[in-house]
Amino acid sequence: HHRNDRRGSRIRTCMPSTGSIIQHYEIGDRLGSGGMGEVYRGRDTRLGRPVALKFIDPAHDRDPDRRARFLKEAQAAAMLRLPAVATTYDIGEDDGTLFIVMELVEGETLVERLRRGPLSVRQALGMTVQIADALDEAHGLGIIHRDIKAANLVLDDHDRVKVLDFGLAKFTGPEADRGAAETMAQTSLGLVLGTVAYMSPEQALGRPVDTRSDLFSLGIVVYESLAGRLPFEGDTATAIIDTLVHADPPVALSVELRRPHASYYWSTSARSCRSLASTDRWPPRRPSPGCTSGSVLCHHRRP
Repeated sequence: HHRNDRRGSRIRTCMPSTGSIIQHYEIGDRLGSGGMGEVYRGRDTRLGRPVALKFIDPAHDRDPDRRARFLKEAQAAAMLRLPAVATTYDIGEDDGTLFIVMELVEGETLVERLRRGPLSVRQALGMTVQIADALDEAHGLGIIHRDIKAANLVLDDHDRVKVLDFGLAKFTGPEADRGAAETMAQTSLGLVLGTVAYMSPEQALGRPVDTRSDLFSLGIVVYESLAGRLPFEGDTATAIIDTLVHADPPVALSVELRRPHASYYWSTSARSCRSLASTDRWPPRRPSPGCTSGSVLCHHRRP
């Protein structure tokens, strides 16, 4: 469906329907949605390959800030080359509605995987190394993801990981660093509140964040993968933030009592990421040339 804006331009008022063609992309089933829009399975009719198409929410496609953030998501993902990040193919516009064309990632999210139980230590380590290396590349390019969580991580049948959704990504630098005001504005738009259980204390409090905030979120993902539950829970976002800010990093009792190897991994790796004080987390950049974040994690494995 379409309508005309004040200038007489046609604009889309709803998401595309299955079977429709937009430019040279055939639209398939809806895969999911988020704060910025909805994602559909699709097919590139020129190249004959499957793709994923993310459309900005039509309710916000005339909002300059939303459009700028949507474009930033595409730009951030397109800058990364590691296999652990879904490839961005193109960005387009149809009747005023922006859309991103991405690699179609097959598999299940970490949320879905954990419904069958916690990961083994080997699986958790392999997953964490891949995520850490993806973050290392992003941080080296001045990109902070700011939304590392189980729902944004997809695992395939071979335990290969894809980091998705750079919709909250922040480009570091004087112009991009709006600090607390930017974070609080996103909260009011509903883009941060839904993932508060994975947020670093500084992000939850609306303070400026750097790459160490992603490390904190990664630590929460590691904990959740081994313990089968989140370290900080509550009935409301406010309750979670209060626990997050004032509580010590938890020890997974169920892990320590029944899985000593998982306990060792948590104590050496995840607790470093999960330190409440950002200065106590691992350095935001690799410590030496040729040493990736993933190799730092490997260093903490038991012989």
